[in-house]
Amino acid sequence: MTSWVRRVSKLFSRDPDARPPAARVSSFPSTGGPDTQAPAPDRRGEPLVDLDADLFAWMLGQLPATDHPAHPDEALWLADLDALIAADRGRGELLPRAAGVIPPLLNSLRDEAQSAGDLAQRVARDPNLVAEVTRLANSLAHRGHDPVTDLPDAVRRVGTTGVRQAVAKVVLKPMYAASPGALSSQAAVAVWAHSQAQADLCRALAGDRGADAFEAYLGGLLFDTGWTAGWRALDRVFEAHPAPANLAFSRGFRAAFARRRERLFAQFLIDWKLSVPLHAAARAVKAADGVAGADDPLAQLLLVGHRLAARRMLVSAGWLPPLPQAVAAWSPAVQAAWHANA
Repeated sequence: MTSWVRRVSKLFSRDPDARPPAARVSSFPSTGGPDTQAPAPDRRGEPLVDLDADLFAWMLGQLPATDHPAHPDEALWLADLDALIAADRGRGELLPRAAGVIPPLLNSLRDEAQSAGDLAQRVARDPNLVAEVTRLANSLAHRGHDPVTDLPDAVRRVGTTGVRQAVAKVVLKPMYAASPGALSSQAAVAVWAHSQAQADLCRALAGDRGADAFEAYLGGLLFDTGWTAGWRALDRVFEAHPAPANLAFSRGFRAAFARRRERLFAQFLIDWKLSVPLHAAARAVKAADGVAGADDPLAQLLLVGHRLAARRMLVSAGWLPPLPQAVAAWSPAVQAAWHANA
């Protein structure tokens, strides 16, 4: 297993640190906007623009988002982003080698012939996987009365689906590594932290909604490919059109960037031809030009998972209040995933 994981992992770049960046401020915005109340996990249709604006700023290590005048070249930058997204070669270069790694990896994890014992043997030969399965077994989502003491106990506790999730996480993590560009390098740690939280929350939401937990987890883990590719694309744009020092993006640009990173996520999943549910969700996101309007159950689950993961990051950073009463109204599984990512 060790050699298998290393071979796949080396096809990506080096691992990012899993820790989110430290907050620049110690209090949350006091404005009475729509983001001052936490959404219940079953609410739909809440605009994501304001929440995404703060997430955009947090990923870059900036202060909470405020309104700035639009830079004269913002339309040019967006046009260049559109060109990169539309071109198969340009889009593929944003996540190099991913198309050759992700589909076969996920297909192997869906092999129903593999028993929990088979997966445990694969895990036992790689220390990174042993650590991740043990961490998962001892997390709030799976904790029993006693902590896990050995790998067989951990595998029994998380089950076959949990082991598959651990393998997917360990192997896919390098895809989110920092690249040479200034923006993507700055945002890499935060994107991975958000991706982990979204995957965990989507898995918990799947239980509430009767969805497949593994498909929901993978969708949540892969959703931020749009963020990663978007930052890398913007770095390429600024190679051709250097941005001014201390650039502050306008709220309109942040909203336009959000639509484009969701377009990237959808197109990547369509190109990779993953499972039927993920493909259908991606097609719905592409047709609606964004996840908020996508008419698909899994896409709507990803919408809520993204919103909750964004709020989890911003609460932990001190940008939003924790609102424990709202959290207490959620299902136990969603609460556990929320607290596990604090």
